[in-house]
Amino acid sequence: MWQCLKGKGIMTIQQVVTRMKDKLSIVLVLAALLSGCTPNDFIRRSMDRMAPTEDVELAHKSFSAIRSGDFATMIELLDPQFITEETESDLMEMAALFDQGELLSTELVGCNVHSSRDGRRSHLSYQYEFADGWVLASIMIDTDGDERSVFGINVHPLPAALGEINAFTLENRGARHYIMLALAVAIPIFIFWTVYLCARSKIEKKALWIFFILLGIMRIQLNWTTGQMGFQPIGFQIPGAGISKMGLYAPWILTVSVPLGAIWFQLKRFKLLSADAHPHSEQSPPNTPPSRPPDA
Repeated sequence: MWQCLKGKGIMTIQQVVTRMKDKLSIVLVLAALLSGCTPNDFIRRSMDRMAPTEDVELAHKSFSAIRSGDFATMIELLDPQFITEETESDLMEMAALFDQGELLSTELVGCNVHSSRDGRRSHLSYQYEFADGWVLASIMIDTDGDERSVFGINVHPLPAALGEINAFTLENRGARHYIMLALAVAIPIFIFWTVYLCARSKIEKKALWIFFILLGIMRIQLNWTTGQMGFQPIGFQIPGAGISKMGLYAPWILTVSVPLGAIWFQLKRFKLLSADAHPHSEQSPPNTPPSRPPDA
């Protein structure tokens, strides 16, 4: 049963960053500026406010029990259905991952809370900085009335801080990264240039054409950290490319779309220019020589 806690019941590193609830958006940036703090600070504060206080306290209590070797306390906090003969040995393995020297800092990096009539389930993830390394610890807490229990827990060693792992950098990137980055730059340039040409043209229904030109069809995505590709055949994007992340330490997602409207307009414009350059003119029939008079 402990396998559920180590697999299905917890979040992997990639799931953590995709479950981070605070999305970077214009609203958050504006709110951060108005509040007098940086966007990153604002996101951290928002995440801290979203995490239920009771669940945060239980998470700290659970990880502290594991780090200190107080496995009896940790077992008492677990949901009884997951307690097996292997529970203590699994907790010992997690404690060994925490043994990386002096603890320097602890930061909440993932928060997902789902509430329903039956109760509440919280997914919380913490990044631990030690003198000799980094650790990502994830916990799932179920709340039913006044009762609260740990439904899943896991600990992962990290090669570096999540902010460094998921940084947008060109170092050690493959061909797909460079191709997607080139498309992400070229497609918007092509679209805006086409919008400029459309705005100066005398085409009918110009506003509809401009909207169609700005709209990208389908979505091709690249996880900048892992290199994993994704494809959405039904999807739209303005202006045909973009970059986003789902949280403060989440990986950057690069997205490009097919500029169908821009391509269509350019083909239509090319045909019109070709027609103007080679106008069709009516040709007069060639002069016929006069017929010879019949022989006398």
